[in-house]
Amino acid sequence: MKVSAKRGDPPRQIPGAELRLGEAVLIAAGLEGAEREDYLRRIAASDRDLAAAARRRIAAAEEIRDSFLSTPAATRLEGAPANPEPVPASATLPPGERYELGERLGEGGMGRVLAAYDRQLDRSVALKFLNHEDPQVTRLFLREARAQARVRHDHVLEIYDSGEIDNQPFIAMRYVAGGTLAEAASGLSLEHKARLLAQVAEGLHAAHLEGLLHRDVKPSNVLVDQTPDGQLRALVSDFGLAAELEDAESMAAGAVAGSPHYIAPERLSGAPANIDRRSDIYSLGVVMYRLFTGELPFRGENTMDFLRQALQQDFPPPRQRMPALPVELEAITLRCLARDPAQRYASAKAVAADLQRYLNGEVAEAYAAGLAYRLTRFVLRNKLLAGLTAAAALVLLASSLAVAVFALRADSARQRAELRQGQAEELIRFMVVDLRDKLESVGRLDILDAAGGAATEYFAAVPEEELSEAELLRRSRMLYQIGDVRIRQGDLAAAAVPMEQSLALTRRLAALRPDDGERLFELGQSHFWVGRVYWEQGDLAATRGPWESYLDVSRRLVAKEPGNRVWRRELSYGHSNLGSLLQAENDLEGALGQFLATLAIDQELVAADPADAVAREDLAATHNAVGVVLQDLGRLGEAGQHLAAELDIRRALFAAESANPRARNFLATSHSHLGILLFMLGEWIAAGEHFQAAQEILVELVTHDPANTPWKFKLAWSYLHLGRVAYAQGDWAAADAAWSLERRLIGELLTSDTPHHAWRRTQAIGLYHLALLRVADGASARTDLLAAVRILEDLAASRPSDRAVHRWLGQSYLLLGKLANSPAAARAAFERAEEKIAPFAGAGRDARLLAPWAVALSCLGRPDEASPIFEALDTLGYALEPGISHLCQFAK
Repeated sequence: MKVSAKRGDPPRQIPGAELRLGEAVLIAAGLEGAEREDYLRRIAASDRDLAAAARRRIAAAEEIRDSFLSTPAATRLEGAPANPEPVPASATLPPGERYELGERLGEGGMGRVLAAYDRQLDRSVALKFLNHEDPQVTRLFLREARAQARVRHDHVLEIYDSGEIDNQPFIAMRYVAGGTLAEAASGLSLEHKARLLAQVAEGLHAAHLEGLLHRDVKPSNVLVDQTPDGQLRALVSDFGLAAELEDAESMAAGAVAGSPHYIAPERLSGAPANIDRRSDIYSLGVVMYRLFTGELPFRGENTMDFLRQALQQDFPPPRQRMPALPVELEAITLRCLARDPAQRYASAKAVAADLQRYLNGEVAEAYAAGLAYRLTRFVLRNKLLAGLTAAAALVLLASSLAVAVFALRADSARQRAELRQGQAEELIRFMVVDLRDKLESVGRLDILDAAGGAATEYFAAVPEEELSEAELLRRSRMLYQIGDVRIRQGDLAAAAVPMEQSLALTRRLAALRPDDGERLFELGQSHFWVGRVYWEQGDLAATRGPWESYLDVSRRLVAKEPGNRVWRRELSYGHSNLGSLLQAENDLEGALGQFLATLAIDQELVAADPADAVAREDLAATHNAVGVVLQDLGRLGEAGQHLAAELDIRRALFAAESANPRARNFLATSHSHLGILLFMLGEWIAAGEHFQAAQEILVELVTHDPANTPWKFKLAWSYLHLGRVAYAQGDWAAADAAWSLERRLIGELLTSDTPHHAWRRTQAIGLYHLALLRVADGASARTDLLAAVRILEDLAASRPSDRAVHRWLGQSYLLLGKLANSPAAARAAFERAEEKIAPFAGAGRDARLLAPWAVALSCLGRPDEASPIFEALDTLGYALEPGISHLCQFAK
């Protein structure tokens, strides 16, 4: 874990693979498109095996749209041959002459479907065009044509041809005027639905015989045609995600594609042995459920709702939603939807046969599976033959069977109770852990906090002694994630409780298996989070113990496995955290030593794998930490080298992921830090360019997500910096405009129930600059200045080690001295300024503290003490900013 007092961004963590695998699946399920790929790449950067395992289990989080028209090709299976051979056209006419294009049947982001007339064979066809120039997408498109063309069956849509017209790839197929099963369903009788589903099953069986697994069975991928005699016919289509049945292992290793509501459980588990044609049967069961009841098994307006229900409860039996549904059709549907593939039909052909039995009025095997059903059917059909004696015997037999059934149900209920406990744990982990980054990025920590409260109640209801060691380990991690959410909401007191509980659990588990690296790792995480609560509370003394323990655990992990990059990264974080602590304690030399140790590890990790984006992010952050400490030590030239190196890395990361808000946020922060250094050197124009670059990025981010408070806070500071540059250049109107925007943004942040101390400090700094403007205009500035002093005095009392608070408090007293009505009042203000700044300025070489200290000494008539400080500032190259250089007369 890593914390930075400069960036204010959430610390990253890389947990053990065993706990993270399930979490990675659900995190990715909550993302979409480029965000999901970005997340998986970040995992792969530090743990390729974990990323590969996650890919085997990932289901798309948002339901893929119903046709190829709007389904991005990236969501379709990777696996097309590197150099696919085109599907040969049977026509002798060039495609452009052969096909006469007609009306548009459909359109989406990836392409369109047109009605067409085949002049050569004198028939109507449908042409599916791909609007994409990516060769890989084209390969996937042609792969779909080849897969579907392999299956020749009355209930599989026939592919006629493929090629290009005007450089656009196309597939020619049978023209079907009836639309999809999804569109036709509402107008079909129950008998028609069952008959069409039997045909779909037969079409799937034909594909399975050809060695193909369809993998995207859903109503919109089934077309409904009308035969010349008026009968309806189902045609299975859209084989864009089809894969070879014999490639189950590669399917498990690849991305899980398809529509989430229809994907079989084993395809999420990544178990190759369980992926076969029965996975399509599960999807067919979902189609049945939807056609028979009008609903999907699980309801939900969004992915989160769907996952919550899927993890927490079994879906209701179809007859619960559609009481008039025949019990036979319910039984067939439930058998298709069995979680265990072994309990499903062995083939799609068997599904078709059972549906046909229902249509013929015969016994459906799914419902029977015993004499009770056969007996009932016999009695209903042969009432006249069943005498009283026979009926009594039958009732006796039926009663015996009922007892057995209820016994089985009781046993099943126990299993479901155990399953639901596990599902509850999974749900809590999903809500508290997996959605954290997603919801935090859009400012919805309130949802996570509510989930954390529910999780706490759940933990209280399930005693620890009833949990396995693996469950306890998982619980410990959830506890510190709950605490993290509360930290980010500013509720530090509430955060401390789960953090301490997590630490107690991990200590206990690590003691049981002291050589277990994963448990040792989790112990380190818990130490970090306990320290993080103290850190946020400003209790530096209490922070030291947990963070030193975290560093010690990281060293032990590296000693166990020196080549383990995850452990080495943890050691880097351990040094960085301790460096941040020493920096806050004003031990800048000690902080620099820790940050340089971090830098050495980060450079080593990047050298080992230059493509590791996480390692490069960490290296950029460490350059920042080293640069800021060097800046505070007065080594401005060296600081500039590290801050420039950070900016170079951030620019490269941004170029690779320009749409990624995280990359844009960090780039803006890098511009700001380099701008601050240039401002200190008096390079106003260059500093303003960097502040302007940061401001433009942050405006876009805040416009995208107005509820994201860290982004809004950074934007406020960008306006504050731009105003300082304008003021230094004498453009007071521009300074006023920028500082007005800063005050408005900080005012919005301070309406929060738990305002952060940094927001209050920035509010005071804004009031100080407003006072500077009023002084320049000859207006009264005392009210604003006194308000700034009150805020800063409160913060100084609660955070006595905060150098920035004392710097701005000292400068505020200097300005008060200038505005004083009498020499005595002025001197008192100047003395107060010197008192606030001296303990911090005297202990280091931070020019931003040395400058107001020297001014205070001059104002107090102590030029002999002030002159050496001014000479040191000249040597450093520091430029006194307007606003303090003219507060009183002094001689260098």
